[in-house]
Amino acid sequence: MENVLAFDLGGTKVAAAIIDRDGQVVSTLKEKVQAEKGPDALFDQMAQMARQLIEKNKCTVCGIASAGPLDPVHGVLLDPTNFRTEKKSWGVLPILEEMKKRLPLIYLLENDAAAAAVAESWIGVARDVRNSLTITLGTGVGVGVIANGELVRAGRHLHPEAGHMIIEHIKSDALCECGNYGCAEAYLSGVNFTKHMKTILNLPNLNGEKLVEMARQKDKRVTEAFDEYGDKLAVFISNLVMLFAPEVIVLSGGFSSASDLFLDPTQARLNKLLVRHRKGVDMLPVIRVSKFANTAGLIGAAKFAFQKL
Repeated sequence: MENVLAFDLGGTKVAAAIIDRDGQVVSTLKEKVQAEKGPDALFDQMAQMARQLIEKNKCTVCGIASAGPLDPVHGVLLDPTNFRTEKKSWGVLPILEEMKKRLPLIYLLENDAAAAAVAESWIGVARDVRNSLTITLGTGVGVGVIANGELVRAGRHLHPEAGHMIIEHIKSDALCECGNYGCAEAYLSGVNFTKHMKTILNLPNLNGEKLVEMARQKDKRVTEAFDEYGDKLAVFISNLVMLFAPEVIVLSGGFSSASDLFLDPTQARLNKLLVRHRKGVDMLPVIRVSKFANTAGLIGAAKFAFQKL
């Protein structure tokens, strides 16, 4: 049976893969997104990656999971917050139309967090429940929701951009790429947390890997910052629990690999926040860390693509 082509397009990298019907990755490529060259260069890059993969694997359908905001029905990126060229946003981009010009396949577009949620519900750590919520912690913060076994959409079939929920309205120390202060993404994305710590520690060359290493070496300033990160994550999760009542919360994305540094304070604060919401229906979710590493978006995009075969 035919496999499908899948893309996971993030703010800093683009991954492509051939995926089989069991959700297994047959072949994969990953490259840096060269945002400074603009959207046309990105579409050319994606088409070239696709050609390399389908040269040895026949595919007629391609699923693209992308950072948002986006319109999955019309196949359009809606001025995505993490794509800029010379500090200018990309505006509205008909990504599926542009890809069809370069490589004639059947395409569909999905939010990357929604794709991750579908992957976890299909063959991941949430496959045993009908109500789960996946939080992707990477360049941005995305949220995908499965409720009663179905993917949750917002109005007009758009994806809910919960990462831009404001969780800190007093301070103005965290500017989000969307233009507002205090969004969950401004505090909780791996990129933004690291950027904040560069300033706090006065280490302009600090990267995420070094920051995690400092925490594991028990640098007090960094461990305290991770405790605060866990506290804010708990507030964010509590708000999402009140909206969607998940049984399981899945942490996904690159920064979830550092969950050992913030999961305990997250769980402790969440227990307190939800103490009055455990009677009758226990609203306290189980928190799990994805086993997919960085392939959840690809696997979820493939699951959507198989619906077109």
